[in-house]
Amino acid sequence: MKWLLLTLLAACGAKPSGGAPLDAAETKQIRDLVHTAQTTADAYAKARENGLRTWRGIDAGTAPCPASLPKLPLYRGWEDRSEADRTALDIAHWRMTVVDGAAVMGGPPPPDEKMMQKIEREAAMKGPRRDQFERQSAMLLRIADDGKVPETFKDAAAVLALAAEVGSDAYWGWELVVVTSQHRHPLFNPTGFEPGAIEGKALLWSFKEGRVVCAANVTATNQKEMKLEIDPKDERMQRHQMLDDDLNNQAYRAAIDGLRATP
Repeated sequence: MKWLLLTLLAACGAKPSGGAPLDAAETKQIRDLVHTAQTTADAYAKARENGLRTWRGIDAGTAPCPASLPKLPLYRGWEDRSEADRTALDIAHWRMTVVDGAAVMGGPPPPDEKMMQKIEREAAMKGPRRDQFERQSAMLLRIADDGKVPETFKDAAAVLALAAEVGSDAYWGWELVVVTSQHRHPLFNPTGFEPGAIEGKALLWSFKEGRVVCAANVTATNQKEMKLEIDPKDERMQRHQMLDDDLNNQAYRAAIDGLRATP
């Protein structure tokens, strides 16, 4: 392997102690909170699906966007990021996505779609807020089934707090969806890389309001230089996850700068 000058994404978390048993009332409360949140999540998903399908007719006004979104850094390798950069990119991971316009309209998948591309398309259609909810709600139900506090939680109160949080307005909040009319993926080989391109419309979806509250036209391409770990013997032009992530990040950066409130 060698490094090619052509950025990088990761996340980590602390592990507090736990292990105490949950009593019957606590396990029931966890299940009840998660099931109530599931009803909310299903309603939010349906409203989001229907709302995004009107994306071509959604235009931004001239008023500033009322929502405050983080300013995202350029996409760098994990070791080259500041703590503030890591925090901002983690927010992007769970609150921003790029999705194909045809998929939003319910069109069929590409005939040559590979398994990894299918997973990416379905995750983008689902959205990062729903993705995080499904992961955390499934974890909470496993905790209730196990009947004890896992080591990643301080105590039963912390588990119950998360169970209450996943159904809250603050948890769902907003999601930035870049719907693409054109999307060319970046490609690389040992001699360099061809930058990708995204054209489309950014929509800031409010789960509480059930509508797009801000919008912007988006045009984005990759940074001019990136650092990738590659196999120097493989000369094929191919995709790389970090190049795709960088292109998406560039689209988010352009969207955040251009968002204006919808009428």
